[in-house]
Amino acid sequence: MEKIVPRLRTDIDIIPTSYQGENVFLVKDLLGLIPQPVLLRGAALQVIGLIDGMRNIQDIQAELMRLQGGVFVRSEDVEDMISQLDKIFLIDSQNYRQEKKRIVKEYMQHQTREACLAGRAYPDKPDELTPYIQSILDTENGQPAVLER
Repeated sequence: MEKIVPRLRTDIDIIPTSYQGENVFLVKDLLGLIPQPVLLRGAALQVIGLIDGMRNIQDIQAELMRLQGGVFVRSEDVEDMISQLDKIFLIDSQNYRQEKKRIVKEYMQHQTREACLAGRAYPDKPDELTPYIQSILDTENGQPAVLER
């Protein structure tokens, strides 16, 4: 019996959208293993729906052929697509787990950590950040917050 293909990661955002008139999935990785969003299109849209941790390559191949009205799909093509998805850390595989472990270990070794949300979730300039934090503290003390940005 052939090995089961690991499921798609559950800690990524997959957003259906359109790009240049084509239906695509935009994939965002909040962990940062994938530094930039990825667009999945074409056959990848069908394949990711079949990577559920319960199917092997032949199961995925057979289901793809059924979805495509009987058009033959080579198992090598399915393996290649799964391999590509694994290389970019979309599959909950040993490859993904090792990379995640490496990044967490590296992060934990830093003496200081970059303020990755500065400028997005709160001001990144000290002269703007101080009044912003003060307005939050004032709200906690019963005073209304006045935010000017």
